Amino acid sequence: MKISVTVFLIFILTMSLSCKQKHERIYDRIEGSWELKKLEYFDESGKLVTISNSSAKITFFDTRERKGVLKIDNNSYNLIYNFGYDQCNLGFDDQRVLPIDAIGKVNVYKYRFIGKKAIEFNIDKEYDYTDKQIIYDVKYTFAKL
Repeated sequence: MKISVTVFLIFILTMSLSCKQKHERIYDRIEGSWELKKLEYFDESGKLVTISNSSAKITFFDTRERKGVLKIDNNSYNLIYNFGYDQCNLGFDDQRVLPIDAIGKVNVYKYRFIGKKAIEFNIDKEYDYTDKQIIYDVKYTFAKL
């Protein structure tokens, strides 16, 4: 019985260290500045809309405090972020002021890395405060600067 408990404790310790290392690698990969390359969504009529000429840039810095900034044109929006293994939380002071090409109109997004220099965030739906409509199957693709 003593061997089984020891093996179990070693397994738990190994798994917790492995998870911590994976979590730290996510923050190492996300830290820095990212430029929005493409935003795709379906509007309420079912039409696919693509925006690829945005000036949106998001910077994730200070991984201990998990703070960042989103810049679009001459506007800056401070954010607090938290990344899990396949979902992240992006918190802004007031989501209602964000333009259509701003990520963060909802709090939780799924994400996936595309190679080493790109990341895609997606959500089933979010509210576009600019046009006052719900948009669907929203995908933000960012490239690392």
